[in-house]
Amino acid sequence: MVIMDKKTDAVGQKLCSFLTQVLGQSFGGLNSKAELRFSLHPLDEESEVKGGWISRKRQGTIADSRLGHNGKVSVCWKFLYQSLAGEVEGKTVTQKNRAWGFLGDLLVDILYKNFSDVLYLEEVEKKLQVPECNEFRYRDAVEEALSDPLLKYFLEEILDDKKLRERYSAGVMEKCSFPECKLLIHISAQLYEKRAVRTRIYFAGKDTEKCRTAGIKLEFGEDFGKTRACITMDNLRTIRKLMEMSGEEQGLLAGKEGMTYAIEGVISNGMEDWDCYIRFNGFLNWTAVFRGIPILEYENGSFRIPMADCDENKDGWLMELDHLPSSVNKDIIRETVQSLIENQTHGTAVLFMDNELLKTEVRRFQKYERAYRVDPFCIRKTGKALKGITSIDGALLADLNGYCHAAGAIVDGELKKQGDPSRGARYNSIENYIHWIMLRKEKTERAEEKICFAAILSEDGMVNLRMTDSGKTDQKL
Repeated sequence: MVIMDKKTDAVGQKLCSFLTQVLGQSFGGLNSKAELRFSLHPLDEESEVKGGWISRKRQGTIADSRLGHNGKVSVCWKFLYQSLAGEVEGKTVTQKNRAWGFLGDLLVDILYKNFSDVLYLEEVEKKLQVPECNEFRYRDAVEEALSDPLLKYFLEEILDDKKLRERYSAGVMEKCSFPECKLLIHISAQLYEKRAVRTRIYFAGKDTEKCRTAGIKLEFGEDFGKTRACITMDNLRTIRKLMEMSGEEQGLLAGKEGMTYAIEGVISNGMEDWDCYIRFNGFLNWTAVFRGIPILEYENGSFRIPMADCDENKDGWLMELDHLPSSVNKDIIRETVQSLIENQTHGTAVLFMDNELLKTEVRRFQKYERAYRVDPFCIRKTGKALKGITSIDGALLADLNGYCHAAGAIVDGELKKQGDPSRGARYNSIENYIHWIMLRKEKTERAEEKICFAAILSEDGMVNLRMTDSGKTDQKL
């Protein structure tokens, strides 16, 4: 029998380091914000937010043939990722990055299942080559690992990006009790008089009480639901016609009929506390939403994991939230901007300011008739009504909790920032305004605490964050 010292036994560390780097390259949103860990003889730790990190884990007792024929040891696979939690108006805002949580659950389950003996882990690490932290070399390392039969057997489910996304997608469908992905893809491909589908389907499962209290505007008869409104592959045309009936402003409610779902009726959108729904965004384009947060996106044959995948043009701004002042709740800003993305079509901008600066600027803009003052409303809870508000010229002026205080603001300011001829008037005027207002001399003790930054949304879907730290040179986000 071999006696292993748990203090010096570093088995698992090499593999975790390798997989953490690979995942950081595969999913740009995870880079430097998540890591895998493995430990022998783990303590019974809680999977809670600790020091800004959240833990998803899988632990238990497995074989350890290094200790002899009947060797056993306690192990723990852990996926750690940064929390978006914070405090707003004295209340704790829980983390809502559920996509990362789902991905973490999948990863630790795969590793725990595949490495049922610590000896397997040790043998894999003997053959594993870990290059320096460089994207190109890591891609080579992945190809090299998959070319080795032993490494491929144990690691293919994670290293093969397509297979990992398929596993994640299937797991989301099962966890949320959605229909299978294939069915949703076929529904999103259905046209009605050459129009693509744009609506939502809310899934209530077998919660009949929830169905009764959902505020159904148009309820179908029981016989209709059982015979004609089932969500199945041979009923796509009927489902598409019902989706056209609900339109973008409303959605369909689906209840469970045996092993399949059936449409119960038409209900209003904006149900923030609804557990699970599918938002159909157009032809071959849909998003799975769990408790208000997107957890899976599908578009033209590709699956994306929100907040993990990072499209430089569309999602790069998400990675720049960390550059905002520490006093700003990034979760609220993210949700506010995402609500604007979903509910505007012509491009817009929102200027976020601390309360004192906001009051001063709203009064100034109103005095010179350069903005429309409004009763404060929560941008992220306004939904489709944002289309009208953002369709007029000018920016929204909002506080750091995402409440709009003025609309149609035509920003001013002395020219302080070199313009970018490749960008439009909205982008250049907003960026110059931020630079001017943050460097403006203020006779106040709190001048150095001013906060002002903007989210600029282009019609083509690009989002830019811009800010200037008080007393510092311009910082592009």
